[in-house]
Amino acid sequence: MPGPLFFFFALVATATVATATYFAIRPTERTLGIVRPLCAATLYSALASFFAGIVNGLVALGRVFEGARDQASAAEVWKMAIAGFAESPIPLVAGFALVAVTWLLVAVGLRRMA
Repeated sequence: MPGPLFFFFALVATATVATATYFAIRPTERTLGIVRPLCAATLYSALASFFAGIVNGLVALGRVFEGARDQASAAEVWKMAIAGFAESPIPLVAGFALVAVTWLLVAVGLRRMA
């Protein structure tokens, strides 16, 4: 289950894409001025969510290793850790993809402005 920072990231990213869509439909300089900081907020919230996932994975890894009694259970812990760390970059990938979509929508809006 994603952590609270991921839900914040999803909220910010949704607001960013929605604002860019609005700009593509009704382009104004004011809306464009809002899109720029929203893109930065999307990227920073994606970074925060990524690092929170790494930290949560390390904390869980430390807790599980305390309970590992033998070599076989330690190997199982590493399998779980790899799966957990593989999920950490998801907010980064989603964040950069959504910022790319945002700027494509901005390009449409800028074309309509001209």
